[in-house]
Amino acid sequence: MARILFITSRFPYPLNKGDQLRVYFQLKYLAESNEVHLIAINESKVSDKNIEALSPFCKSINVFVLPLHKRIIQLLLSPFKKIPLQVAFFYNNGIKKEVERLSDKIKPDHIHCHLIRTTEYVKDISKIIKSLDFMDAFAKGMEKRQEIEPNVFKRLLFTYEKNQLCNYEAKVFNFIDKFCIISNQDKKSIQSTRANEINVIPNGVDFDSFYPKTQEKIYDLLFMGNLGYPPNIDAIHFLLNEIIPLVKKYKPNIKLLIAGINAPKHIKKFPISKH
Repeated sequence: MARILFITSRFPYPLNKGDQLRVYFQLKYLAESNEVHLIAINESKVSDKNIEALSPFCKSINVFVLPLHKRIIQLLLSPFKKIPLQVAFFYNNGIKKEVERLSDKIKPDHIHCHLIRTTEYVKDISKIIKSLDFMDAFAKGMEKRQEIEPNVFKRLLFTYEKNQLCNYEAKVFNFIDKFCIISNQDKKSIQSTRANEINVIPNGVDFDSFYPKTQEKIYDLLFMGNLGYPPNIDAIHFLLNEIIPLVKKYKPNIKLLIAGINAPKHIKKFPISKH
């Protein structure tokens, strides 16, 4: 049984976003044969109920609250530190010292970082194997946002962040030992000569929750996800404007359900019920 220190940039419960889902099930299955200690950075205090939901998987849970005003200070300092904005947004030097203190106390056999947002906290910890779940190639995602952004100022910001992310995704190979990512497509987008070392661990499906059920069907098609996430918004636009009109030629009465949190106003106004 290995002792694992698992670090996340957001408390992984409730299961509202893709990164939370991925972390939740990683914790669940790692706990079957390992001793897991969770450190989570969060923007606000986590309820006892949400902490209890992860208690069966974690030997210890430490949550460090990083409020918005401190995040903004780090954003302003990020150009001097030469780190991406979104790495700076989740970083705090005081929390870094606490992470190092807990590492000394727990004495883990392995430290696992979820997303590059957490790697600054462990880069100075030596003599312990460290792994990173990139999850996605963030630089490639930022490049796509930059290409379609009509606002010139936002486009300049996205270009800057893309370059910073690209450099940082290559830099982490200097202080992290093992790597994983969701897809081969993302793996190929990491700009490093060592990208071949990344293991692809795709997302799965929880068959305890998702399985054929014998009940009245109301909808024919379901799109489910975080509706505040730009790629998901683009996917919904494409689904409604490009895919559904083609499908309606063969199934005129098709019913589509779009479900998820953080839906922006313009999505809420879509005439979804008519589709």
